[in-house]
Amino acid sequence: MTDKKARAEGDGDRDTLGTIINSLFFPFYVVDAQTYRIELINEAARKGRDVGNMTCHLLTHQNPVPCDSEEHGCPMKEVARTGKPAEMVHTHFVDGEPRLFRVHGVPIKDEAGQVVKMIEYSIDITDQTRAEEESRQALSALEEANTAKEQLIHQLSTPVIEVWDRILVAPINGHVDSARGSQIMQALLAACSSTQARGVIIDITGLEDIDENTGAQLVRMSKAIQLLGTRPVISGVSPAVAHTMISTDVALRSIKTVRSLKDGLQWVLPGGQGGGTRDDP
Repeated sequence: MTDKKARAEGDGDRDTLGTIINSLFFPFYVVDAQTYRIELINEAARKGRDVGNMTCHLLTHQNPVPCDSEEHGCPMKEVARTGKPAEMVHTHFVDGEPRLFRVHGVPIKDEAGQVVKMIEYSIDITDQTRAEEESRQALSALEEANTAKEQLIHQLSTPVIEVWDRILVAPINGHVDSARGSQIMQALLAACSSTQARGVIIDITGLEDIDENTGAQLVRMSKAIQLLGTRPVISGVSPAVAHTMISTDVALRSIKTVRSLKDGLQWVLPGGQGGGTRDDP
């Protein structure tokens, strides 16, 4: 092969390489391992600028010295140290605007196995990162909304109302299983503690049915309330509920029961049979 033909083929190879790297949509360049100077660069990285003898750190960070910080580690140093490809996240400046890039460094070695150059290419992940952050924020907001919804449902299902100074009413509707009974008890105890309640009316007028388990739950609630120094009374005991209590052997011997909420209020209000005086703690 003649020198002329060899030169022509070499020029053709360089032209082909130039066409390939310029077809890449992301910044791509080859950097000298000693000087950090850019030896080959594509148009996505050049952006029409005259890079001349520019270094990679000056091109991407507008910094006259190589990257050397926890936030911006140097891919070249990592590649030279390990002899293996490296990957880092950097803030690069594109037309004066800071953008987040995932930087990849790939070593080029000589025959002795020493890193002499590095291929560096960068993928702009700014929009992806923003989208992921927005997704995280949206997910967090959704979780907070669900938590608030659950708390609201919990509050609505176990309302505790202060109807008079330190007098509470807890209307119970529907069916009371072990889980709901535990929720109601927690709500009642928290309200008794925070208001230093002197009396609590557990109104079961809206209770759909009562079985041994539900009766036991009512007994536990009432006894727990008594331990806090608060007087409990169960109102709304209908003839059917009373009959069920007797037939299922639910014992409410130590708990005051009354027919209606009005009777319950009369019993726990100051001056009532169970309400004590206005000066009671």
